[in-house]
Amino acid sequence: MRALLLDLDDTLIDRAAAFRRWLEDLIARHPAAFPAPAADLAALLALDDGGRRDRRSFYEGLLARHEALVAAGFTPERLQVDLGERLEVAVAPDPRVVAAVVRLRARGLRLAVVTNGPSQLQRRKLARSGVEAHLDAVVVSGEVGVSKPDPAIFVHALAALDVAAADAVMVGDDPRRDVVGGAAVGLRTVWVSRGAPWPQGPDFPPPTATIDETWQLEAALSGP
Repeated sequence: MRALLLDLDDTLIDRAAAFRRWLEDLIARHPAAFPAPAADLAALLALDDGGRRDRRSFYEGLLARHEALVAAGFTPERLQVDLGERLEVAVAPDPRVVAAVVRLRARGLRLAVVTNGPSQLQRRKLARSGVEAHLDAVVVSGEVGVSKPDPAIFVHALAALDVAAADAVMVGDDPRRDVVGGAAVGLRTVWVSRGAPWPQGPDFPPPTATIDETWQLEAALSGP
C-alpha cells in the first residue's frame, strides 16, 4: 500500500454535527421563520438525508417550508453562501482524526482527499479540518466535473498521487459513493460505518475492512 484516498464529509470531519450546528444557528438567527424550532430542525435533518439529497433540492425544500426566509431575501444560492460563511461556527477538527492522519503521513503514505460538493465550500471545510497541510492532493467534484461513485474521479485522484489502484485504499462513510465506487476501479476499501449496518443486496459487495470511526484507520490498515 502506497496511498490513501480519503473522503471528507463524515470521514475527516463530522459533517452531520457541523450541518446540524449550522441549522441550529440559522434557526436562532431567524426565529420568525421557525415557529417550532425543535420540530423544524428534525424535519430539515430528515430532508437533508445525511447529505445525500442534492443541495439545490434541499435548499429549495427548506425555503418552501419556511417562506419567511424568502421574504428575508434568502434564495438557494444565498443559503449556500450562508453555510460557507458560517463554517467557523459549524466545523471543528477532530484531534484524534488529525493525529491519525499525521501518523499515516509519517509512514510515507501519499494522501488525497476525494470529495463531492462545490469547490469553495469543500475547500473551506477542508481548511477547518486540521488535515489540509498533510495532504498530497485534493480532488473536489465541483472542480473536476465528476462525482463519486463515477470511476473518473477516483482515476483523477490516483493520477494526482501517481499510484496504481492496486496500491491504494479508499476510505469513506458512504457505502455507494466511497466503497462501491472505489472498489469498481480496483481500490481496496475501508468503510467508516459510524455504527450503521452495511446495506444488504447484490449492489453492495462488502468493503475490505470496516471501522466505526476514522481515527481507528491505522488498525484496519495493519490487519491482514
